[in-house]
Amino acid sequence: MIQQSANPRSLSDAENRLCFRLAVFFFLLGAILVPAFAQSAIPDTIEQRTLACTQCHTRQGQGAGSAYIPRLAGKPAGYLYNQLVNFRDGRRLNQSMAYMVDHQSDAYLMEIAQYFFGLHVPYSAPLRSSLSEREMERGRTLVMSGDQARHVPACVACHGKNLTGYAPAIPALVGLPHDYLNAQFGNWLNRTRHAAAPDCMAEILSRLDRSDISAVSAWLAAQNVPKNSEPVSVLPNTLPIQCGSVLNAAADVKTAVAAPVQAESTAIARGAYLARFGGCMACHTARGGKPYAGGRTIPTAFGTVVSPNITPD
Repeated sequence: MIQQSANPRSLSDAENRLCFRLAVFFFLLGAILVPAFAQSAIPDTIEQRTLACTQCHTRQGQGAGSAYIPRLAGKPAGYLYNQLVNFRDGRRLNQSMAYMVDHQSDAYLMEIAQYFFGLHVPYSAPLRSSLSEREMERGRTLVMSGDQARHVPACVACHGKNLTGYAPAIPALVGLPHDYLNAQFGNWLNRTRHAAAPDCMAEILSRLDRSDISAVSAWLAAQNVPKNSEPVSVLPNTLPIQCGSVLNAAADVKTAVAAPVQAESTAIARGAYLARFGGCMACHTARGGKPYAGGRTIPTAFGTVVSPNITPD
């Protein structure tokens, strides 16, 4: 771990000028080289545009095994779309995710969600749990039967008898890392993760203690994924608890897919792709402001820079 000095030395004026000149140099170099490189070597495909996702979620979105990074491939498109919107709108807290989707449109987030939904890649083998047999049995009981005394429904009642989820908005619970499951259950318990009201997961987890949550996470993570791992396409007639994400899913998906796409010339379409590829919006759009209109403050070693408006307005 790098520790800062108790009395950090301030940069001199000469060093500030040098930092500024280097920043300008690399910015101009990128402005010249990135468009030329992208024009000749980088195809404008959804696979290429989701490389930012697969850098963490691994190739084809199969997840990172035992880490905190979940699988994306094959998840219901409505669920993935809802999570991207939640990161963008602040209901889920993750700085890296929020940075990437901060100013993306609903239609573009749905395009990403549908891409990963269409990927079908093998699951990794589950890892053995360190919990005792008694704790694992407690987890199995909660998943398969719930706890009527505390009004906790069984996980299978909403996520399907094989725990592979329902399209369009209920995710699978099998094939996820233990650490990820435990972290997300904890986030709901601590009220740092939210979903559309009524937030059913927050309500259910508030009725469980931490040992229950750990047992459920461990049991789920230790299960083999069934051969047919696709989410069921038809929801059951009734669910044991109302969930806002499920209730709104069909309308949200329909609205996002139907979002109008304006016809553009080849040059404009190419420019739009390069602006996305280069991440121009990340610096040149203030939170809550108009896209590319500037006004975002960026702390640097040589002071705070306010990004300019790069639109013709």
